[in-house]
Amino acid sequence: MIKMLEWWNRIFGLIFIFGGIYCVLCGYGIFPRNPKDPEKADERHKKYGTIEKIMGFVLMAYGVKDLLGL
Repeated sequence: MIKMLEWWNRIFGLIFIFGGIYCVLCGYGIFPRNPKDPEKADERHKKYGTIEKIMGFVLMAYGVKDLLGL
């Protein structure tokens, strides 16, 4: 049973790391490269860019914590 919990922690850790990377890329405006409506994308970036950057790094740190088993 304990081994199964270790696997789940690793899977969730990877999910959090990839989610954090996605948030950081969105926060810096790297993703999406060619939005359908550039003006709307710029407005969203100005409104949520800082939050996405901060939360992305928080998610990645939490994922690393899960992977290390801390």
